[in-house]
Amino acid sequence: MERSFSLPWRRAGLILPLVFLLLYLAPFMVTSPLLPLVPESLRYWLFTTTGSTCAGSCRCSYCDQIINGTCYIGGERGHRWCNSTCGANRCLFRPNEGGCGPIEYLGCIHTNCQNQAPTVQPVPTRRQTVVMPPPIAPTQTSTPVPPPTATPRPGVCAAPQTWVELQPPTIGSILHQPPYPVLQAQEFAAGVDHGVTFAVTASGGRAIQYVRRAVRACNGPGSHPADCPDAWHWTCRTTVQANHPDPVIRIHMEIELKTAARTWIADTLAPRYPGAHVRRSLHTVGEWHGNSMDPAASFQDWLPLDPGGYEGRVTAYTAGTPISAPQRVQDVHPVAVYLRDSTLVP
Repeated sequence: MERSFSLPWRRAGLILPLVFLLLYLAPFMVTSPLLPLVPESLRYWLFTTTGSTCAGSCRCSYCDQIINGTCYIGGERGHRWCNSTCGANRCLFRPNEGGCGPIEYLGCIHTNCQNQAPTVQPVPTRRQTVVMPPPIAPTQTSTPVPPPTATPRPGVCAAPQTWVELQPPTIGSILHQPPYPVLQAQEFAAGVDHGVTFAVTASGGRAIQYVRRAVRACNGPGSHPADCPDAWHWTCRTTVQANHPDPVIRIHMEIELKTAARTWIADTLAPRYPGAHVRRSLHTVGEWHGNSMDPAASFQDWLPLDPGGYEGRVTAYTAGTPISAPQRVQDVHPVAVYLRDSTLVP
């Protein structure tokens, strides 16, 4: 029997010092970050004062801001307590009211509001803030991410515009020698009459691709970003994206007796000179092949068979480019072939 009575007294001897220790530490624990680990019933028993007349009032923990999970008050690490109001047996946190800050941190003591329980007595101001050392910046181990590219403002080249402009090839000059060819007879005699030589020059074309897009331009002189990393504005600018030459690869020349000359031979010469008629109205003078931006072609010994006015047609063809199809250009050149009347037999 003596042993059974001594065991409860021994347990009481262990519990009483623990109770006195909690009572002694209560003022310090009210601002401790370990407060959420204390059961709410024990929080109410430790942090309230019996006989308080502040019925309907309760206390909540708050922060001014939370950075990386750490509470800050006035730029210092720590949290504070503020008075709030009860509602439906719960303590209601009201941001920026009753001395509370904007962010709830450790929560509120809801037991203050159950059956109009008395509220926690205010803790002296000097013990409300828990000052901690400044946070240690983490070591940078990864490559910094560059800032995203700013997008153009609406209305300034909303979408890039691309187009191609063609510079056509050209026929530079068409010359012939002799300048006044004379037909000795309606048929050339070998070794007696001379043929006509033509000299032709041309130039290749070009395909130019342009793009119009929004770019950053300095508010003053210079170029962005070297001369104005901050003082710039959006503007619409057209630039050359590609410039392709289009060389000449073929030059073709033909010559044709004009309709008026054919009519003159049939209606005027034929009645006066028996046997006079159009021998050949269309001739191929020559053709050049190559690949040049400035070709020069020479076509020799063209022999006309009929007198009268001729129209020479020179056509130049290009190779095309990666962004354009082949081009062609044509020019005309008049040639007058004269006839000696004394050679015609009545």
